[in-house]
Parts: sequence; structure tokens; C-alpha cells
Amino acid sequence: MPNAIPANVLFEGTVYSPEVLATYYSMADIFLLCSKRETYSMTCAEALCCGTGVVGFKCGAPETVFDESLGKFVEYGDLEALEKQITAQILADKN
Repeated sequence: MPNAIPANVLFEGTVYSPEVLATYYSMADIFLLCSKRETYSMTCAEALCCGTGVVGFKCGAPETVFDESLGKFVEYGDLEALEKQITAQILADKN
């Protein structure tokens, strides 16, 4: 089944409560942005407001809106660079 959710992923469905959404953002080690095209990216702003760093692909605006101190963005499709940024962000947050 190609669209099956892996066993290690919890699917919460739509979250309508801002408080619950903020709790989820705050619990995350990072917010991962995998979009191919994105405008301002409110989800990045929401994650940052909750203290969660952003790592993702360069996809239009987020890499210009959120500077290096707020988010780390790599060329779209460069999974190796994305993995390095994810690891670096998680390790930096643990120190």
C-alpha cells in the first residue's frame, strides 16, 4: 500500500486548537520543510514562535524571509545536505 503511514509516524489529523498546535510545535526537535514551492511559510513562522528550529529546502521565500539564525535551507532535492542540516540542528539544540 503506497500511501500507508509508517508505524513510527503518528497521524493526528487536522488540529484546530492553537494551543494544541503550539504544543506539537514545541515538542518537536525541528520543523522540517520539504516543499518544492512556498511563499512566506506561516508554518515556519509558527514553529519558530514555539522555539523550534527550521530546516528545509530552498523553495522560494522561506530562505529569504528567515535568515541563517532562524532556519537552515538547502537546495531542493539535495537529501544529503538536508540530512546534514537536520543532524547539525538537533546536535546544536542538545548542547
